[in-house]
Amino acid sequence: MSDTPRLQIQLVPPLAWGRNVRAVVAGDTWEALRWHLGAAQYRPQFLSIDLPDRPYRADLKCAYCKTEQKALDLHELWHYDDKSRVQRLIGLKAICSKCHLSTHLGYANATGRTKEALANLAAVNGWTARQVREHYDQTFVDWENRASTQYALDVSYLSRFNIGPNKVHMDWLDKPRSWVGSRIDAIMWAKKLLDSDAIIVDTETTGLLDKSNVEVIELAAITMQGKPVYQATFRPRYKIPGRVIKIHGITNEAVKSAPSFAQEAEAVSTVLHGKTLVTYNAKFDRDVIGRTFKLYKLEGVSARWECAMQTYRTFARSGPYLKLPYGSHRAMADCKATLRLIRKMARTTA
Repeated sequence: MSDTPRLQIQLVPPLAWGRNVRAVVAGDTWEALRWHLGAAQYRPQFLSIDLPDRPYRADLKCAYCKTEQKALDLHELWHYDDKSRVQRLIGLKAICSKCHLSTHLGYANATGRTKEALANLAAVNGWTARQVREHYDQTFVDWENRASTQYALDVSYLSRFNIGPNKVHMDWLDKPRSWVGSRIDAIMWAKKLLDSDAIIVDTETTGLLDKSNVEVIELAAITMQGKPVYQATFRPRYKIPGRVIKIHGITNEAVKSAPSFAQEAEAVSTVLHGKTLVTYNAKFDRDVIGRTFKLYKLEGVSARWECAMQTYRTFARSGPYLKLPYGSHRAMADCKATLRLIRKMARTTA
């Protein structure tokens, strides 16, 4: 195992929990990194950063134990400068879930999986039980020494992946990402959003994401108080198909004199960039907005996306897709329908 990188335990000081790459970059940026660095098989439909293509691989290999799997975790490697109190990103590795558990013993302890994590650590590193225990003890000593102080976050390492300052949002550290696993979580998610500066967004398009030339032809945005902050229709490059017109009713004649998306791109960026954006189907709206910027060879927006459909599905204890209640397939009306749904969840007591 001499050619195998050694697994290192990484304990994050309590005040540094959540201070990681995923907390300060958009979800599509993180997914692009996962694919580029070999943690995901498939290239994202919309690649939000300029990265070289890589060959498709049916099986992905863990950087530590060399196990081949269909999907891997992307592990962040950090260096802690204890003198200047800086937490600096020094690498990203595609690793399996077992090795990932072994690098985060704090999580392993909290979930009752310490023995499993240490056993894998010994197996991968070829260590004796004594070596594992010594490394484990020293790691916790280091952790105790760092536990009472906040560390500044340095993610300048990301620049090698063409991730510039406009795609890194340090202010998001004070806005932890939502996680919805139960009906109560969904209710709390809705309550928190209503008291935030998040923006609700909706789009109408020339089709679905299975078409390479799909683009946004209508976009609207409102605050959590229901105040409109943007609304526009755009003239697309190509004709809107008749089957799509039947869905949203936006005809080619109706957008004939409208500005192109490129002409409105600066205004759209001003409204969306760096914000928390709530849509009913976050993956679709995120990807179609990104693809439209790219279609016109423009710099896209970097934002935190929250999916109201995913949350509502948990709230309603339903299947994978739920039609937007009160929706009408027009951007402003659907923004208001999404807000109505969030308010409904927030008012629920159990």
